[in-house]
Amino acid sequence: MPMKKKQLIIISAVILAVLVVVFAVFAANGSARKAQQNTTVSTSASTQAQQTTAPTETQETETQTQETTAAEKKNDKKDNTTQKQQAATAEKTTQAERETEKQSVTVTIEITCKNALAYESTTQKEEELNLNLPKSGYIVEKTSLTLEKGATVFDALSSACSSNGVSLKYQSKSYILAIGGLAEKDCGGSSGWMYRVNGETPMKGASKCTLSDGDRIEWYYVTNSSDR
Repeated sequence: MPMKKKQLIIISAVILAVLVVVFAVFAANGSARKAQQNTTVSTSASTQAQQTTAPTETQETETQTQETTAAEKKNDKKDNTTQKQQAATAEKTTQAERETEKQSVTVTIEITCKNALAYESTTQKEEELNLNLPKSGYIVEKTSLTLEKGATVFDALSSACSSNGVSLKYQSKSYILAIGGLAEKDCGGSSGWMYRVNGETPMKGASKCTLSDGDRIEWYYVTNSSDR
């Protein structure tokens, strides 16, 4: 009997030891699984946070890009509008210049007193005239004028005298009495003022001779018929 009792005690001790070992193993496995679950949850939360943050940053970038593109399009549209306005203004200016050209003529004119100078130099001392004529022989040197379409030779003469501070006297617009102080009959009974257009003497008064673009006008003083 004592031997059997001793065996029972040993067997009971072994079983108890096995149970303790099994319990310890189960406890260790449970702790490991719980730690793994905590790690998985933490990793998942971190991933979700990153996923949440990334779209926000992307959205901000996309918004900034859209705003920049919209501003650029607005500036481009403004530039295009300005260019169109400038082109329209330039076209209007060009058209206005063309209309002005159509409504005007450009001519040249000169006023000479060379024959009067020659006459004065040959006059006897007791008949000295003291006309104070310019030694160059030109009361108005060749100059260009732009006049309204339909302007006459008289209009050109009046404009040239006014622009150069030269006096002008006339009985009518077709009959000139004096230019620059040099009057008809100052150099003899047949002396006076005449004009030519493009080298030709028109058989009409100055106010009746209409000018064309590019005409060349010369007013000259004659002392006798040979000066004509």
